[in-house]
Amino acid sequence: MSAAFSVTDLALFGRVMFPWALSPLASGASMILSVMTLLRTSGRCPPGPVIQNVNEEACLSSLVTLKEIVYWQYALIGRGTCVIRGEVKEDSDLSGKDLTVKICWPSRWRTSEVDFLEAAHTYALSQNDEHILGHIPQAFLHQDFYSTADGPRGKCAFENDDHRVLPVIVMDSYLPMSQLHTASDFTQVIIDVIKCHRALHEGPKILHWDISMNNIMFCRGENNRCGSFHLDRRFRTGTLPFMAIDLLAGKDKIHWVRHDLESILWVTVWYTARYHEGIETTRAFQVWRKADMFTLAEKKVYFLNTTDLYEPTAHFNTVAVWVGLLLDLFCHARGARTALSFRYRKDRTSETLDPETLGGRITYETFLHILEEE
Repeated sequence: MSAAFSVTDLALFGRVMFPWALSPLASGASMILSVMTLLRTSGRCPPGPVIQNVNEEACLSSLVTLKEIVYWQYALIGRGTCVIRGEVKEDSDLSGKDLTVKICWPSRWRTSEVDFLEAAHTYALSQNDEHILGHIPQAFLHQDFYSTADGPRGKCAFENDDHRVLPVIVMDSYLPMSQLHTASDFTQVIIDVIKCHRALHEGPKILHWDISMNNIMFCRGENNRCGSFHLDRRFRTGTLPFMAIDLLAGKDKIHWVRHDLESILWVTVWYTARYHEGIETTRAFQVWRKADMFTLAEKKVYFLNTTDLYEPTAHFNTVAVWVGLLLDLFCHARGARTALSFRYRKDRTSETLDPETLGGRITYETFLHILEEE
């Protein structure tokens, strides 16, 4: 479903679209401008139509008011993702719903997040898959706006044709991991995310590629917590602190399921070592944000082989047992591969270790067995 959107404050959208426009959001602003007018007012759009396939009736019937910013990627490199609370005020099925508006600048050549969500929901509904339904967001409204290919950048002879597009997606809201205040809730969310990941991979054949702190989320459901993650994945890369070692080191050219499982492990290590009752109280592993890929791979290998480096906050002491077992699982799997490599060099043995699971050691089943047993 495509739609036109409105915003409560012109300065806010300038800040969302262009990080160098740092005008603050006016609290309680009531100004509502259509995005079509707003984009042209910004002075940074090409002449001609900005919104495609949107008629006057759609513009009048699908107004979304932006509220407070939940997350904003303030960086020179990246997609400039901004997540904002939103609401639909007119009388519609979305009235009164807790909504999130996601705005970013991805490459126009990548598959959109909405396409992934629609494929996942279509499959889940056809199979009544409880591990997917309720565990991924639902896109209620979406519209792609101005593409950089239509502006000055598109007229330049760049070798890397990385033109960007501005999608705006309105979806249901989930809570960030930082609001998980008990170890039991945190464990359940991780279990839910792994089961959802498995269902998406085995069903509609969707593999995430970029699991991080920012896209593992949760909601309060019938069981008081329900793990979820966003299907917004980076193309060819990932978020460095949470990337698998073999991808950082350039050892694997194929992205396997075990790489996403390893990312979930690094998210767990990061969160439980830095957060206490929802507040970031330590700067553990901060160097992981700054190291280059090869250095970070070496640091993670050293971490796996030195178990006493993991120190969870007091809030997550009970999580330390299964985190330690998962670290051992990955350490032993890597060790088995290294040992086989040595044997090959010495005896030219024909024995092989499948790269997808490292000999059946890193699978959904082995991962979940540790979590559910503990």
